Amino acid sequence: MTSKYLESCGSASGVATLDRLDGADFWGKPRTKHEILEFVSHAVFQNDPEGGKQKIDVLSAEPPLVVIREFLSDSMCDEIVRAASNSGEMTRSVVGTEQASSNTRTSSTVWLYENQCEVPCRNFAHLASRLSGLPAGNQENLQVVHYGPGQKFDIHTDHLDEFNEHGMSRLATCLLYLNTAESINGQELRFDIPKRGLSGGETWFPEFDAKVRPEKGTIVFWWNTLERPGSYGYDSNMYLNADNRSRHAGLPVLSGEKWVANRWMHPVDIGTGVRGY
Repeated sequence: MTSKYLESCGSASGVATLDRLDGADFWGKPRTKHEILEFVSHAVFQNDPEGGKQKIDVLSAEPPLVVIREFLSDSMCDEIVRAASNSGEMTRSVVGTEQASSNTRTSSTVWLYENQCEVPCRNFAHLASRLSGLPAGNQENLQVVHYGPGQKFDIHTDHLDEFNEHGMSRLATCLLYLNTAESINGQELRFDIPKRGLSGGETWFPEFDAKVRPEKGTIVFWWNTLERPGSYGYDSNMYLNADNRSRHAGLPVLSGEKWVANRWMHPVDIGTGVRGY
């Protein structure tokens, strides 16, 4: 961590100095948007944190909701889409502990492993680990999701209370957009206006009245549970309660196709073998 970062979060501002770049410590208490901007820029854009600040939007400080552009390169995003497309294993997406198909989620899904897409998978895992403060081994493998015209995912949370009983406790989410949606002078897009590429498919967070438009290489990061590592009384084996403020929806795709990838993070190593660098 640089001295500049220590100064920005030092005791002079009334905030306890953070003596190491550790997301588990950082996210354990409410932070200001300025503190989050400083932390995320150093965690993700190590070589140019000042320039990285221009690529970060803190939509909410508490609970944290952060958009980070250029998280992965275009070529890495293309490699993920190519690996998913060539896997031959895309299946209807499922929901809940029953892992059943539902009209609330009408996309297709495939799980990618490191041997199918090593460099993007490991880069994603590495940066998600630095951002969250959780080891890469706590992450699920990469879930790649494809949406065609009209497909969507209605309002939901990524963690459900009943997940505690099934070893699926999802503390945090990194949602990566693998392609970019069109816009027309900022106007609302409609089904009856034909487009060449992706339109629609925004991620909507009703708690914050925020819609995030898909942009290749961009992630949205948030915590799914009321309990976070580093918070008072937190224990990696504790019961985790879903934070309903994290509710979100994948709005219907109006034209083209939408590709995203999810990294979900758990309190403990879940044996997936996910590695960073």
